[in-house]
Amino acid sequence: MKKILFIMLLFTLGTWNVFCQSSQVIQNGSFESNFSNWTATTNWHYFSTTPCVGSIRALTSDASGYGINFLNDDLSQSIQIPTGATTATLSYCLNMMSDYANPGSLGDTLYFLIGDGSWWSIDKRAALSNNLGEYYTYTTTNINLSQWAGQTVTFDIWAYTANDGHWTKFSIDNVQLTINYCIPPPIPTGLTATTISDTQINLTWNPSAGANNYLIYYDNDACGSPWLYFAQSTTTSKAITGLSPGTTYYFAIQASNGSCVSNQCNCISQSTSTSCITPGTPTSNTPTGISTNGANFSWSAGSPVGSPTVTYFWSVGTNSSVTYESGYTDRGTTIGTTAITSLLNSNTTYYFRVKACTSCDGTCS
Repeated sequence: MKKILFIMLLFTLGTWNVFCQSSQVIQNGSFESNFSNWTATTNWHYFSTTPCVGSIRALTSDASGYGINFLNDDLSQSIQIPTGATTATLSYCLNMMSDYANPGSLGDTLYFLIGDGSWWSIDKRAALSNNLGEYYTYTTTNINLSQWAGQTVTFDIWAYTANDGHWTKFSIDNVQLTINYCIPPPIPTGLTATTISDTQINLTWNPSAGANNYLIYYDNDACGSPWLYFAQSTTTSKAITGLSPGTTYYFAIQASNGSCVSNQCNCISQSTSTSCITPGTPTSNTPTGISTNGANFSWSAGSPVGSPTVTYFWSVGTNSSVTYESGYTDRGTTIGTTAITSLLNSNTTYYFRVKACTSCDGTCS
């Protein structure tokens, strides 16, 4: 004869206003307050002669032994488990009495199941041999509840009584379901990147409630995992240094409260400036095309040439100290290496000067 014993714990994953905590969610699991917090059928009764250590009484069912009656005994409790639950540790004290004498026979068995319409076995205890008398064992099973977040899930204890002429009596005590859960901070918002130089980009973002640390991910390839680089900040800003000049980088951040982290914010991109190199002093060549009022000037770029863009400032005047800023008869700018003037006077000695300046920071030869 087959008999089914259900202990059903119904729980819905909700939201609790805490960050990380361990909580016992089953109430009156030792049945010290009778059936308080439980819903039970009439076949359940107290068994208080030899309960578990630390307990005054246990609970047993007429349907779970003797192999003569087909009965369904239900014991249930509705409990709420918070969003962010990572594990649930089930513990219980199990009492089995049986007249089995054959160690090889698989007889009456107690199954522990969890499911939401489909069922998964998480533990079982079988009366395999000569368990006449009473003994107690604590069994601990770790259950990962994250896949059932936001759903109502049933935890069942199912007693299978084999139709083999033997009897087994299952009793239960100290039922506990301890939840470890973590609620992450909100996803950070307002991530902004600012180029500071050819090797530095600064990031800023809005604070996330409850966060005490921010995890920063960046890469020069694309958004998404795996990220090549990683940094942290306890404030809402971070200077990312040591970058490559003229390179586009991608950034995302997470908020952490020390126990769990939020999802990543939307990825953004920002480029460093091109490398800035001060040019060397240009070398003047001999003027050509000299006329009564003009001449053609040319020069060779200095070493280094400079980057990213070099502009040449040339000037011509009658004083050897002529510069682009003073003492000039004519002057001009160009990104090439030649200049032409037609503002000169005949029979006059002139001096020519040229300097090179880079566009990124204005430094000159």
